[in-house]
Amino acid sequence: MRPSDPARVAAVYERRKQAMRLKHDGYTWAEIAPAVGYKDGKHAASDVHKYLDRLRKEQSADADALRQQQLAHLAELRQRVDAIMERRHIHVTPGGKIVKDEDGNVVLDDAVELAAIDRMLKIAEREGKILGTDAPEKLEAGVTINYSIDGVDMNQV
Repeated sequence: MRPSDPARVAAVYERRKQAMRLKHDGYTWAEIAPAVGYKDGKHAASDVHKYLDRLRKEQSADADALRQQQLAHLAELRQRVDAIMERRHIHVTPGGKIVKDEDGNVVLDDAVELAAIDRMLKIAEREGKILGTDAPEKLEAGVTINYSIDGVDMNQV
């Protein structure tokens, strides 16, 4: 069977999943190896560790893709806020009348621009959180699993 054969990939996945489940249940790698089909405990541990490393990398890549998607959306929102800030906003009373100064000139409404600035700051705050520039509030979710093999120095694996 080729390594890309779906049946083989599924079998390897199931073997790793079973090995992890057994390890979680307290079995040693030496006990897990024959039960799941590894040559020995060292090979079982090594294969599962490699698999867990790959899963961590995939999760990291998925998180990076989501961050990029969110940043793109925020960039779009930023452009819309920029367009609002560039337009002239005439001050209008609640009754719908245009406000003019004592010389008869139309008075511009600064409230709209100030609201746009506030929105821009919120967008910048969100970008900072996504990029981690607002440290030390940066949060990361992850799982650390430490395994030991009786009689095997894991630093030598």
